[in-house]
Amino acid sequence: MAESSTKKKRGNNEGYIGALPRKKLKSELEVNKYMFRVLLPNGLNLTLELENADETMSVVEFVRTVRRQAEKELMEKGSRKIHWGPQVYVEDAMGERIEDGKIIGQASRNKTMIVVLQDGGINSVHTYQDMWNVTPEPHLLVELPQEYTFQTALADLIDNSLQAVWANVAGERRLISVNLQDGEVSIFDSGQGMDSSKQNSIAKWGTMGSSNHRAVRGSAIGLKPPYLKPYFGMYGFGGLAASMHLGGLVMVSSKTKMSKKVVTLKLEKDTLVQKSKADRIWRTAGDIREVSPDELGMSPHGSFTKVHISKLKSNYWNEDQLKCMLKDIYFPYIQNDDGFNESVRTSTPVEFEVNGANLTEVAGGEVVATNLAACNGPPFVLELHLRKKHDSEGHAKSEANKSVAENCANARITCFYFPILQGKESIDTILEKLDAEGYGMGENFETLCRVSIRRLGRLLPDARWGRLPFMEPKRKRGENAQIPQRCFKRVKCFVESDAGFAPTTSKTDLAHKHPFTLVLKNLGRKPDISDPAICMEIEREGRQITPVQLEKEYQDWLKAMHESFDEEVECGDGEATLILNPSNGKDLGISNKVIRVLTQIKRKGYLWKASQKLKILKGAADPRKDLYATLEYILCEGLDGDPGEARMICRPMECPEVEGSKLLCTNGNASFELGSSRSLPLDLISSGKCQALDEDTWKRQAERKRLKTPAFIDVLRTDQVLKFDVDKGFPKGETVQAGYVLPKEIIAVIRPHAFKADNMSKSSDDLDQKSVVKDNMEMKMDICVIPQDDSAQDPSPAGDVKFSMQTKACSRNGIHGLYSFRMEGSKLNEMFEKAGRYKFIFSMVNNQYANLMLTEEEIFVEASEKVGKWKISFELPDAECTEIKRRNVRLGSEIGPLYISCYDIYLNRMAFKVYPAQLDVRVYKMETTVKIEKASGCLIQEKMVLQVTKILFGGGKLDELRPSFEATLLIGSKDSCFAEIPIAVLPGEMCSVKLSNAELDNCLRPGDVIHKLKLQVLDAYENPVEKGRKIKVELTGLELQDQEFQDQDDPYREYREVDDQGWINFGGLLKVTGNYGSKGCIRVSSDTKILLNKEFDLLSRELKVVSGIPEHSYAGSILKNVVFGIFDDEGNLDSKMDGFQHTLTVDLCTLSSVQYKFSQGKCMVPKILLPEDIGLLQFKAFHSWHTELFVHINVDILPNPRLEIVSVPDQTFDDGAICHAYDESTASQSQISNQTMVNEVRLYIETFMSEMTKWENELKQLGTKVKNREDELRKLETNISEVNSSLIDLERELNKYTFSSKSDGKEILNQYSHTVEDTLEEIKRQGITAASLWIHLRRVDVQSRKSPILQDVVGVVALLGKVEDDALSRALSEYVGKENMLAVVCKSRVGVEAVEKYDDCGNIMTEIGLHGLASAQKAKINGRFRVICLEGLRSYEGGFNVGDPQKQLIMEDPKSSDGILPEGYMGYAVNMIKLDHEELYPSTSSGIELRGTLFFNLFSYLQVYKTRKDMKQAISYIRDGAISLDGGMLRRKGVIECGNRDKVAVSFPTISAKTSAKTSPFTSAKAMPSRFYLRVDIEEKIAKKKEEKEMLEKQICRVREKRERLKKEFDNKTKELEERDVRKNLFLENVQQQGLLLEHHEQSD
Repeated sequence: MAESSTKKKRGNNEGYIGALPRKKLKSELEVNKYMFRVLLPNGLNLTLELENADETMSVVEFVRTVRRQAEKELMEKGSRKIHWGPQVYVEDAMGERIEDGKIIGQASRNKTMIVVLQDGGINSVHTYQDMWNVTPEPHLLVELPQEYTFQTALADLIDNSLQAVWANVAGERRLISVNLQDGEVSIFDSGQGMDSSKQNSIAKWGTMGSSNHRAVRGSAIGLKPPYLKPYFGMYGFGGLAASMHLGGLVMVSSKTKMSKKVVTLKLEKDTLVQKSKADRIWRTAGDIREVSPDELGMSPHGSFTKVHISKLKSNYWNEDQLKCMLKDIYFPYIQNDDGFNESVRTSTPVEFEVNGANLTEVAGGEVVATNLAACNGPPFVLELHLRKKHDSEGHAKSEANKSVAENCANARITCFYFPILQGKESIDTILEKLDAEGYGMGENFETLCRVSIRRLGRLLPDARWGRLPFMEPKRKRGENAQIPQRCFKRVKCFVESDAGFAPTTSKTDLAHKHPFTLVLKNLGRKPDISDPAICMEIEREGRQITPVQLEKEYQDWLKAMHESFDEEVECGDGEATLILNPSNGKDLGISNKVIRVLTQIKRKGYLWKASQKLKILKGAADPRKDLYATLEYILCEGLDGDPGEARMICRPMECPEVEGSKLLCTNGNASFELGSSRSLPLDLISSGKCQALDEDTWKRQAERKRLKTPAFIDVLRTDQVLKFDVDKGFPKGETVQAGYVLPKEIIAVIRPHAFKADNMSKSSDDLDQKSVVKDNMEMKMDICVIPQDDSAQDPSPAGDVKFSMQTKACSRNGIHGLYSFRMEGSKLNEMFEKAGRYKFIFSMVNNQYANLMLTEEEIFVEASEKVGKWKISFELPDAECTEIKRRNVRLGSEIGPLYISCYDIYLNRMAFKVYPAQLDVRVYKMETTVKIEKASGCLIQEKMVLQVTKILFGGGKLDELRPSFEATLLIGSKDSCFAEIPIAVLPGEMCSVKLSNAELDNCLRPGDVIHKLKLQVLDAYENPVEKGRKIKVELTGLELQDQEFQDQDDPYREYREVDDQGWINFGGLLKVTGNYGSKGCIRVSSDTKILLNKEFDLLSRELKVVSGIPEHSYAGSILKNVVFGIFDDEGNLDSKMDGFQHTLTVDLCTLSSVQYKFSQGKCMVPKILLPEDIGLLQFKAFHSWHTELFVHINVDILPNPRLEIVSVPDQTFDDGAICHAYDESTASQSQISNQTMVNEVRLYIETFMSEMTKWENELKQLGTKVKNREDELRKLETNISEVNSSLIDLERELNKYTFSSKSDGKEILNQYSHTVEDTLEEIKRQGITAASLWIHLRRVDVQSRKSPILQDVVGVVALLGKVEDDALSRALSEYVGKENMLAVVCKSRVGVEAVEKYDDCGNIMTEIGLHGLASAQKAKINGRFRVICLEGLRSYEGGFNVGDPQKQLIMEDPKSSDGILPEGYMGYAVNMIKLDHEELYPSTSSGIELRGTLFFNLFSYLQVYKTRKDMKQAISYIRDGAISLDGGMLRRKGVIECGNRDKVAVSFPTISAKTSAKTSPFTSAKAMPSRFYLRVDIEEKIAKKKEEKEMLEKQICRVREKRERLKKEFDNKTKELEERDVRKNLFLENVQQQGLLLEHHEQSD
């Protein structure tokens, strides 16, 4: 077809599918368009549009316009030239000549009119290309019927014809004629026909979805049965789909009574397919021709339609079968017996012809055979009326606006009884007749469908249902209980329905899920499961009945038919055994409660006896083969003379006699057991399908059967399975290596007895069907595993079955009886990774041969040749390989025996092929000098284990191994290493101790602390022992001061641990406790030996009396001013003997409680009162703390001749004297002299005052301590106040870095940005990922940068772009997600394939690709990781802004109708990513940079708003989602992310305004501090401050407790001092009374 190049207009269905209609402008609505389709005489056509044409346009002017456009568009195309002369005229599509001046008047505005241009030429062409538009509705292309067959497709075309002829009025012929020829078929009907008009266009025939009959479907509801009104149209698939299914070329010719011409439509399947791919408009050729005489003869009234189909798909058309099929489908329209024409009992509503033969004369088909075989009794007829229930408003429950066609349905159900006549079922007679006619359906009496359905008189071929629920037999009591079960199978039901029931798209069955269909299928079911929204009415004989009445009346009718028309078996001869109420009547096929058991019966003049050998032909008992059996009994229903069925009990030939049927009699009651015998109808005898056999024939058949029975199971070899396209066979008895992959299939067969195992061929020629049992049985394969070390033992039959599989017989390449065990995809291959002996046990399951056939095949699996790992054990190893833990070894020791086993890659133990001539044993780690002195070994356990007798470790320095001492012991030969043992080479046993920085050589005195003293423990090779070794330290004259050894009961208080360099530091811990002049000692020992015994001397000192001591003195006298001194060895005073820690004690009763202070090595005792006792006085003076410093004093006490009062000069006690309370009784001695009294009073006063001074000093000291505690407490409270203030400041500072807002200021954002280094650190924190590995390799490993894998990698998503600030970074990173942020971006698919490789089993190859690079770095990538290929991404097609340095994508911002942007709108996320200069250039072969590929696929049209409120208000502008800076997220319309924002694991870097220089993620320059790490630093400071605050609070509690304790002690001391002051005052008052005497003596002095 030629169309205008300037204006191409489509027809009714030419609109672009999916496009929105364009709103017409006002100016367009005012234009009147007249459109013409002009058919030219040269076979071409064109489209002519005339705007605002003159309605009086002449034909000449019209032709001139057509000529101009034809010459412009069509040029010289076409079959011939057009004669543009005065003879040219114009016709309409009906063949009428258009008069001058009326061409515009006949056309309709804005509609296309077809006109024919005639030039008077004799060779005018009547066929036109692209004449008709048959473009279907788009949704119909998806709903095409999928179950079309030849019958259903042809029936669809005839349905159209039937609908067409049904509209003929009285007197017009109704004819449908089908003609079959070689490769062609045509359907002619005398219906109303079609033309080129819009209402009745022939194009509608070829357009799916344009049916005219769907609208009148409701008028076909509510008619009288058989509902003959062929308004079949429902889906509009029409003739196009059906005809295209039948053939490749369709020609449709049609004419109406009003038309003079015949219009044609040509449909060619290949052309339509090509046009459907190239364009969305289907156009096809057409024709306008004269009507033929034959066509007028078949349709005298002048209208018809003819469909001619050629290029048929198949050539198996059979005329007779077609006639029977069409008569079955349209029988009521061919022969109607329901009074369609009341004047005639049987009428012919429509004439049906096939190749000229009228179908009324055809006597074949299922319907005819069924009608002839039905009994003469009345059928069981009922009518079913269905409608949808209405709600309170009077509308249908489902939808108020549903049409009547969808709310109501009617059906008539007619049941016919087919009796048994002379022992033969009438249904079997029908099936035999159909088989003889070649119209068989492959059904028998048991499987025949019992329900056939017609809709609007048309048979639904696939609606072959079983019995409806009310037709099923029920367990009844009473009269109906006598109805035999078999009688229910003799009924067939015919359902006739109106248009209320909906069919399937191919009109072969009722729609399965339609509510009316479900009600029909469940009619009579208990309990009622029909739709409660459906109202059902059942009518029978003009009255309405219930489902219960329906069931009862149906059974009454069935009983009457059985009693009236069934002709059962003749009475048997001989004595019968009666069985009452048999429990297995269903198995026997008998429903009567009384059974007669006979052993012989006469049938058809022949006596059939028990033990008779029978042959029952194929199809009677077994649909696949003949049945050979032995007759055992005949069972008849009821008593003698009663009608009933008869069955013969036959035992199959393969069934033993003991398993056959048995007639038993117990306590006078007979019973019958069927056993393995079969119950068959006795009418098989009369039908000729049961034949008697003689004994010789029986034996020959028995031997043939025995040879066919299974004998053994045979597993096929490789050469045998090749013909079944299997890669390899089962390796019987072979030895394979671990990791052996089983064949994809293990095929086993069952060999019959006829197969001679001794003559088995080694080729696959023994795989014909004769050598394989064909029976469909089930075989089981069990696999028992005997491990490598237990190969000598047989597996337990129950406990060692590791795998089991069952399979049924299948066929392949024409061979039946193959048992295929599919190994592909199972876990068996993993099982074969273990070495050992594998037993495959094949046996049969659940059949009589299960215990007779058992085949065992073995496979021996040995270790693989590929070495996987070595196992080292210090005990004799078993077969399993386990990891060895690191072992500690000391220098000078030996290990062994050591057992080394070699394991393959599947951890199977391998044998050593050759023992190395000399073992090479080394310790490997850096430059260690550990020596191996001796190593020896041998092979044991059949060369499976290498026993290393012992390995002696010699000396060496271990400095390179510290502090872990970890190393690897390599064992092997000179050529290779086959064992690596992780060891820790520890120093040898403790041998010596090195003393460092000792102060022992200096002069030590008791009480000194040694500040520098270290001991280092060494082994015999001068290596410091390892950390944690304990040594025993025994001290003499020394004492440890640390708190660890304060507990004297601790048995380990003398033990000390060394540090990582073997040192023990005693600095500041040892205090000298020995006496002056004694010896000290430090002894260090281990558990076995003394390592150090260091002795030293303490300073020697001597106490002497400096002043003289008289040898004789009087009793009661006083020694005054006795001076003592401490001298060194050279006789010099020791000036260090000074202070309160150095005092002197005189061991004399009068002075034993007094201590005198040394000063500069001297001490003076003011007065020593000698006792009154006469004789030698011996006493000792000694150092109060160092009692070893003492001196003995001897004084001879003489008797005192008289008592004198001696004047004692004033003497002041030295400040160092410490005196105790004076006895107050001395003040009352009245018998002594006045002078003595005065002296003693003075002494008392001096002593008392000294004591008071002491108490006051102690009280002052307590007060000072209390004050110190209060000062300390105030200081601590000040400190904790400062800590609290610091916490407040830090928390305030932390808040500054928590959120970024406008108030933060641009300066803060720029100063604390999220840098590239921060993002790198975040990626590193995610563990070993593909992203972190790639970054490490690019930054550190120079060699890895040259890898082709890394060269194709663009980078990691998180590092390929930057954003303005942290808020935007956090929002975009959360939207993208962690997996995408860590994704590795590659340029091409080649790079993606290089990242990760797989082996044949689909496992990852860890030695190459990115995993291989990870292994080289001693790392492993755990879990999945994402890789993005830029070449595979959808690129943005809208272009980018050329003038923009960032090349942002051109995207139209969301605007209102006034052009205003939504409030808070910031832009599209894809354009807010800032790219570095190198990312702006093309990264793919197609020249698209990262923004248009990677980031467009990540963000698409994602919009960014400032707040959630802004985003919510702009919801109508959002297309592909939106985010807000305060955490709002809208994935897409209707999907909103709620809840708190998760912590973002990886974020985009941000751009600093102050530093615009680019920062590469692979430079080592130090990055600026970011907000993130400042926040982390502040959080750490806050944590430390909180810890400090907690410590201060604890200290405050302790100081407060001490202060309270000291205050309590201070109060007690104050109280006691006050009491002493009262005593002092009383004493002074007493002394004042004798003041005169005291003054007198003072004056005389």
